[in-house]
Amino acid sequence: MADELMDYWVSFRIADDLTRSDRYSALSQSVEEYCGNVWQETTSFYLADSYLTIDALGKQLTKKLNPKKDILIIRMLNSKNARYFGAVEDLDLLEAFLPKIKSL
Repeated sequence: MADELMDYWVSFRIADDLTRSDRYSALSQSVEEYCGNVWQETTSFYLADSYLTIDALGKQLTKKLNPKKDILIIRMLNSKNARYFGAVEDLDLLEAFLPKIKSL
């Protein structure tokens, strides 16, 4: 747990298959449980604050996602720290935009 409230953006893609709805619901529930204020007016994107560290929050948000099909990117707004999870196809390009990104 972080000493202070941290601000994050979270972008994700949940693959369209038979269990998509369950994985999407699990992600939404994790956001509600582990984040405080959440802005979610656009598709597949959250702005949220949390007392969890980036790694702890990322692990909570991805615990029900499928690493072979789904993608989640999380970045702290006040730093360049970022994490990725899942089936990122063009990691080189992602790292070009987010040089400090690491795998969860």
